[in-house]
Parts: sequence; structure tokens; C-alpha cells
Amino acid sequence: MFACLLIICCHGKNHGMTVRPYLSQVTENSIVVNWHTADPLESVIAYGETAACELTVRDDAKTRFHSIKITRLKPSKTYYYRILSKGHMGIYQFRTAVKAGEEFFFAVYGDTRTNDQNHIHILNKILRTQPLFIINTGDMTMGDDEDDWHRYFSVICDKTNVGETIPIYSTMGNHDFKRDLYKSLYLQYLSLPINHSDNTEAFYSFNIGNAHFVALNNYLSFDPASPQYQWFAEDLKKSAPYKWKIVFIHEPFYSSGKHGGNMHQRRVLGPLFEKGGVALVFSGHDHLYERTKMIKGVTYVVTGGGGAKLYNARQDEWIKVTDKSRHFCKVRIAKDQCEVEMIRADGTVGDRLVLTQHSQSLDRSSDFEQPKNRGTEEDSRQTLQDTSTAWQRFLYNLSFIFSSGGHPFLSGKSS
Repeated sequence: MFACLLIICCHGKNHGMTVRPYLSQVTENSIVVNWHTADPLESVIAYGETAACELTVRDDAKTRFHSIKITRLKPSKTYYYRILSKGHMGIYQFRTAVKAGEEFFFAVYGDTRTNDQNHIHILNKILRTQPLFIINTGDMTMGDDEDDWHRYFSVICDKTNVGETIPIYSTMGNHDFKRDLYKSLYLQYLSLPINHSDNTEAFYSFNIGNAHFVALNNYLSFDPASPQYQWFAEDLKKSAPYKWKIVFIHEPFYSSGKHGGNMHQRRVLGPLFEKGGVALVFSGHDHLYERTKMIKGVTYVVTGGGGAKLYNARQDEWIKVTDKSRHFCKVRIAKDQCEVEMIRADGTVGDRLVLTQHSQSLDRSSDFEQPKNRGTEEDSRQTLQDTSTAWQRFLYNLSFIFSSGGHPFLSGKSS
């Protein structure tokens, strides 16, 4: 079984490797293997269907940041690989993506920052669920500096072997860049899909089985005239054949936690989700677990319990479940069913949701009876509701000042 990974670690001298292999961009027929070396070297990988690793792929261009795509693989197949650059390294395994219609599992978590022990504990729990891949909802580091990223890679590679065996996708958190997003170490170190004219990994999409996944970026404009919005609208049209459409973005649309929901993105992107048939939206930013009721066919999940200090939450009318615990989400995609389980760090299940194509259709159909254009009276009610929500967030944040001895903003610390 995949849980019984064959990992032959190479102790002592690491042959110039500063970051051990980490996987990304898995498809039915390919995968990307990444690693870093202290000196510029050629990139060489041996791989195969047995531990003999009888095939090789290489790039003779010398670099410190290696990224090799292995192609011509078989779907739903386990492969072995090892890095050959400057000496033989450990032997690892990976699995290729499933074909359309086949069932698969993946995991979602976020907001680990540099809380390494908590992060390690969550990843070890994730490993037991044997996911095909992992989605990180952002804030993988505390400040996008070299030390933070070395700690991140040390956790996912050296201390858990997750990076070497399970592909990881992510979206950028507010702690994952500094002033210039495009110069971030996040974009330099991570190898993510590029599938739009902007030629950036800051937002992207990919397909696995019957599901279409979209990573959106909070820190680039998503207003209707922006490249990100235009790309996303077109991407949703192209994804029509896929039964399940799942979005991940760092800041939540709905949240009763410390930061609250991002109302601007709710107004701008929410209608696209509803029209485009998005079923699930995962986010982080607030360090807790929260799931909304189905809102116009879309279920919103906050999963920010990957390691950072946890936040309090309050009850609200649109909340179905809230839980202040470190956790991750295990997601199962089947033909006409999508199942989400929130699993706490202690292994207990805190929430379980089963979505079907039929339940989504019923929820969306009820919205079609509403008028497309709001009248003046409805606009006024919406303004009052938004103002009320803003005051609730203000008063809730004010409570942190008195309960915790000071607010991060007042103390000059980022949150």
C-alpha cells in the first residue's frame, strides 16, 4: 500500500543538496520533481515502476533550483524515483493522478507559519489518510524569508517525508510575500502550474479525475477588469465538463473569526462561483475551522488550523459548524459525491459533509426565482446588513484588545 512508503534515507553528507525533493503538478501521465543544491549542478532523476529505477530524465543546464518533469507515465500508478545529481540519494515513491471517473482523496490545510511541531503533527496525520495530493491555503511561512522557507522545507521533507512522496499545491497567504509579490521567495521556490497569459504561478487551475481546481490570489486585483478575474471567468467556462469545481484562496469569504469575511471578494467573485457551478471554496487566514451552510449552491470552508495560534469564533446565521482546533480536511471525490471530513490533531472527526450533484442543483434552483436586479429598498437593506457586519467585526476585534492584552495592529505585529 502507498502508506508503506519505501524511503531509503541518505544520512551524513547530503551531496550538496540543501532542500530534498518535493513534488508538484501531478497529472495522469506526469509529475514535477523539485530540489535545491548548494552549487549549480545538472538535474538528473532515475525512475521506474520498480525500485531499480531503470529510466532516467535529465537537464544538463546547471542550476541550484532544480525542477524536472517526468512524462509518459501511466494513470493511477505507483512509481519509484531518486535524484542522481552528484551522488545517489534516497529512493522515494509517488502516485500519478487518477483517470476521469475514478475515486480519489486529497487533503487541505493551512496557516502553519513557523509553528514547526504543530505542523509536523498535522502532516503525520495527513500521511495516514494516503491523499493523492495536498492543498495548502496559505501562510506557509511567517515572513517569506530564507530562514522561514528552510524551516518549511525541513518540515515537509526532512521531518515528515511528505514533500518527497505527495504533491503539494498552494495559494499565497499574506505572510508568504513582502512588498513585491512577483519577487517573493514563494514564487521562486514553489513549482506551480502556469496556464494563463500572465505567465505567473500566482493564480492557476488544474484537473484531477472528475474535479477542476482553481487557486486564486487575494493580493492581486480580482475586480472585473483585472487579468485574474477575466482569466477565472474564462477558466470556469472551460471547466464545464468537470462535475466538481473547487476553489482555494487564502482569505475567507465568510468567517466569524478574528479577521472576518472579505466582503469585497464576496461581492465580486461570489456571483462567478454561483454561475460557474463552484461547489466548494477552501480558505485559511482565520486560525480555526468553519463551514457555512450552502449559500446559493456553494459551501465555504475555513481551514486555518495547520499550526499557528488558534483564534476564537462566534456564532452567526450562515455558520453550520465552527471548531477552534488544529486540524486538516480530508476530501473524497467520487462520481456524483464529494465528502469532506474535518479531522482534528488528536484524530477525532470534528465535522463531516456530503455533497451530491443533486443537492447543489436544488440549492441553486431556488436562487433563480429571485430578481436579478435589486431594487432601492433591497439595496438599502444590503447596506444596513454590511454596516452591521462591519460593526460586529469591529466589536469582535475590540474584544481581543482586552482579552489578550493588546491587538497585533496596536503592537506593530502582523497577524
